[in-house]
Amino acid sequence: MGTVLPPLSATVFMVMARAAGRTDLAPFVVLAPVLISLWGTALQSSGEVVAEERGGGTLELLVAAPTSTELAILGRISASTALGLIAVPETLLIARALGIPLMIHEPLLFTIAMLALVPAIAGVGLIMSSAFVLARSTRLFQNVLGSPFYILAGVAFPVTLLPTWIQPLSGLVAISWGADVLRATATPSGGSRTGEDILAILLLAVIYLALGHGLFARIMRHIRVDGSVVGG
Repeated sequence: MGTVLPPLSATVFMVMARAAGRTDLAPFVVLAPVLISLWGTALQSSGEVVAEERGGGTLELLVAAPTSTELAILGRISASTALGLIAVPETLLIARALGIPLMIHEPLLFTIAMLALVPAIAGVGLIMSSAFVLARSTRLFQNVLGSPFYILAGVAFPVTLLPTWIQPLSGLVAISWGADVLRATATPSGGSRTGEDILAILLLAVIYLALGHGLFARIMRHIRVDGSVVGG
């Protein structure tokens, strides 16, 4: 998903933008599929790692093992999220081939922003996976938690287009800050708040990971005291 879906989605978006004569929307139609894929990868990997262990009958062994279940799951989520970064050069190459090149004016800042998003998105995955351990099915949650966050984060359009009352909630979503930074690096004028935006991403990453750790530890204690893991 992380390396195949973004180029396909970007191709659709870019063809539509070119047909409408809106090549000026390149920062949106090129970067939105990448951000959507990174978020989707976190949801998918956090659910699949639990579903695969449960389906193979090893979830109980993983929970009962003396090693950290949390680190094992977080490692798999982080690896999947980092692998999704391959979609960035893929999408940029497709954009150039389709005649909607996206010029990155500040490649170092672009790279820093993308790398900062990895722990933030992995932290979200850890929060989700801790809840998925108790869920009978992860599919429903994976399907429901996608689109609302894409809209809230404004990955395909500016957050300012959202209703005023909901805009403050966008600040709680790391990819909202990431989208701002990435689009700023793709415009000649850049952005005056890119440094603050990256700090916000890193701060949210710490908060996500702390919440995920706390929730996971509490659920593990509950499972070990109760002596059972919900089956599929």
